[in-house]
Amino acid sequence: MHLTKGVHIVVSHEKLPVTPIHLFDVGDGRMIFAIPRGRITYVGTTDTNYSGSIDEVHTEKLMLNI
Repeated sequence: MHLTKGVHIVVSHEKLPVTPIHLFDVGDGRMIFAIPRGRITYVGTTDTNYSGSIDEVHTEKLMLNI
């Protein structure tokens, strides 16, 4: 096992009414997904490897060109 990190948000399905699951390639080799589930939609990226301190995890700005 090793540490990874990713970003995931939850939005109302009314605001992002995707059906079925959507996957988008990102330029760095990861994917962005949108997964509908009931009244919400999960949106996120696949995880990336992380080698820093678990006490010092920070978000990073990601610019997307999709």
